[in-house]
Amino acid sequence: GSQCTHCSPVNILYYILLHYLPATVIFLFILIVQVNITSTPVVYYILYSNAWVVYLQTPNGFSIYSLVFAGNYYKYILRAFFLLHSICTFDPLYFISPPLCISSRINDIDVQYFEMLKTLYPFLLLLLAYVGIELHARDFKPVVILWRPIYRNITRLKRSWNPHLSLVQAFATIFFLSYLKLLSLVFVPFIFTDFIDDRGEYVSHSRVTYIDPTVPVGHPKHITLTVVSVVILVFIILPPILLLMTYPTRLFRKLQENFSPRVNLALKIFVSTYQEWYKDGTDGTKDYRFYSWLTLVAFIIIMAIQYGITSIPVFSYGYPMMIWHINIILFFSLTTLIATLKPHKSEIANNVGVCIGALLGIGSTMYVFAVRYLPMVTPVMYLVAVFMSILQLNT
Repeated sequence: GSQCTHCSPVNILYYILLHYLPATVIFLFILIVQVNITSTPVVYYILYSNAWVVYLQTPNGFSIYSLVFAGNYYKYILRAFFLLHSICTFDPLYFISPPLCISSRINDIDVQYFEMLKTLYPFLLLLLAYVGIELHARDFKPVVILWRPIYRNITRLKRSWNPHLSLVQAFATIFFLSYLKLLSLVFVPFIFTDFIDDRGEYVSHSRVTYIDPTVPVGHPKHITLTVVSVVILVFIILPPILLLMTYPTRLFRKLQENFSPRVNLALKIFVSTYQEWYKDGTDGTKDYRFYSWLTLVAFIIIMAIQYGITSIPVFSYGYPMMIWHINIILFFSLTTLIATLKPHKSEIANNVGVCIGALLGIGSTMYVFAVRYLPMVTPVMYLVAVFMSILQLNT
């Protein structure tokens, strides 16, 4: 996976260009074009891509692909597929960018802060856009002067562009694109273990963080990372899920009476972007809108189990194989649930969900029983996922 490289503070500029500039371009595209992937069949492809990217960014994941195809031309084809996957996480150059070293004093737990900031960057852009739009609405002169040419060019591309509507839809899309990456980051501070070498001897007799065995549990760096993770969980991850869960209830409708019309409209737009393509109980069907949050909650459970198991004492070179057995069970269970309930209005949407859920289950199964062939099969699985999503878009 990695290689030695010269450390220099100047590399921070390359880091920004490689990771933040593409994220800015993707953000502007989502905001201006009003991309809404949460109510389209592409949602399953997004989940598929995010699951692979999150796994490949772990030491275990990327080492498999780099070791199996080290020095082989095939790895370039494989990374091309990873490039298409990583676009869905606002970081398209992650797998093809060269290694950078900003400082030799940065350790693994510090890298987590870089990853968190990079993942939260689209949300920060969204907040800046909201502040700018509000200042423009209040006729704040510097913003008005700056915004006028930008708005003129945007309306040329999209005449009916509504800034407030675009912000809500952009948040829904950005939240979904960043969801699995955010989950993988917030669980990291809660993973700790006693590392054991190949001879079964303890490397450290005290509990240490799994991401960085040089940092003991309770160290100021660990505490700070834990607090930041809890803040992200409470204020970014959970509120949209709770909104999707409670929005159809009578209690929430009563609470809405205290909200302004503008807030109610924003909530309605956000919920509809997630639930409009599920059966809603009309036309003699059952109400399956709960599935919009069930999938999100399911991944919380999956990662909680995975990272909980990781805290069991393990050898320093990898995760327990039990995790992948659980992955097999969970992914195929979700697939069976879609095949049984058929929660989508479109029949082919249900077929796409079953297909891509099965692909994730197959990937986990191959990791347990045939890991060497997994990289060769990945492009085929990717093409099947894309084909199914495109097929559903055309129906």
